[in-house]
Amino acid sequence: MRTLVFWLSLLFIFTIPFEVVLLVGGSANSATFTKFIGLAMAGLWVTTVLVTDKIRQPHPFHVIAFLFVLWNAASIYWTIDIISTLTRLITYVQLTGLVYIIWDMYLTPERLKAGMQSYVLGAYVSTGSTLYNYFSGVSVYTTNGYYDRYAASNFDANELSLILALGVPLAWHLATSKKTNKWDQMFRVINYAYLPIAPLGILLAASRAGLICVSIAFLYVLRSYTRLKFITRILIFFILAGSLFVLQPLIPESSLDRISDGMDEVGSGNFGGRTEVWLQGLNIFIEHPLTGVGSAAFRYATVLDKASHNSFLAISAELGVVGLILFLIICLIVFHSAIHRPKWESRLWLTMLLVWAIGASSLDWAHRKPTLLLMSLIVASANLPKRYPRIDEPDMQYDISAQRTLVRK
Repeated sequence: MRTLVFWLSLLFIFTIPFEVVLLVGGSANSATFTKFIGLAMAGLWVTTVLVTDKIRQPHPFHVIAFLFVLWNAASIYWTIDIISTLTRLITYVQLTGLVYIIWDMYLTPERLKAGMQSYVLGAYVSTGSTLYNYFSGVSVYTTNGYYDRYAASNFDANELSLILALGVPLAWHLATSKKTNKWDQMFRVINYAYLPIAPLGILLAASRAGLICVSIAFLYVLRSYTRLKFITRILIFFILAGSLFVLQPLIPESSLDRISDGMDEVGSGNFGGRTEVWLQGLNIFIEHPLTGVGSAAFRYATVLDKASHNSFLAISAELGVVGLILFLIICLIVFHSAIHRPKWESRLWLTMLLVWAIGASSLDWAHRKPTLLLMSLIVASANLPKRYPRIDEPDMQYDISAQRTLVRK
């Protein structure tokens, strides 16, 4: 049963990068296939735990995450938007389940690698949907309607760009990792091919923050490029350069115009109209410093009726200093987990955290699945057990982490 839960988790991770592309019912308010897969995975996992009487003891990361969810639940008593708060609370409860399932299932480097690969494959689907919409002439527009922007179906262009950027370090790490099975060669080609495809999707989305994020992601690629054999480096260079030469004509001039105009907005301090939203969010925090206005109530509390465009500001305004401290502790635990890994793995996770932090500074992403997935994979990576239990050992106690946490029968 645990093996089936693991395979469902891979399917779940695979659908995260293109979650809103496939909607059950077809309308914007419809549930996603990702949600149904997640519910099936959670239900089977709970059944497995009850049948086997085995569950991995929590890490401090999970304890603080649980307290963060409790504080979100407590905000029901003072929220100014009860419906949004209840909806956000349900989301956090579901994500907490995802976090713990990954912790309980991903006990080997091979499983961790499979989870990373599933994300990259899912990002391919989002890129494919973006290209399909581009060639079909289906575009999304900025508020003023001046620029054509292309994204995967039902996606916000900026969120899509961050999702694609997060896949770049993963794809490169997987492509350059030591071959361990017969499938690795095929996946290596797929991962190398992702490197020029992801920037193309981001440029079609004309996301300025996304372009910054993917540029940082490629710093990890350049930094670890020398690890490869000389002939491999030459071959990859010419293949990627040729790919960029072929793909460059696909980038519409309007996308490049929007990105260049964005530099002027940064220079003027406007940041695409976000400055006014940020100032209102800061005022909300000053007026409600301890408790905030309630989870997910940011939009309702502002005159502009806009999203926060900053995850840290959103948490400050919605949950006050208590919620912000809890969230920052979660981030510090994840950061600590990332730096205590072997050199190149540590650089991988630190790069992805930096990419996420920059993207989350322009998006409200604290409650999004990619955020919790990234944090879960980092914590799981840093706490791989010294010894991996066999399925035929149901009654024994065994080490499951460097901290000698135990799974008990």
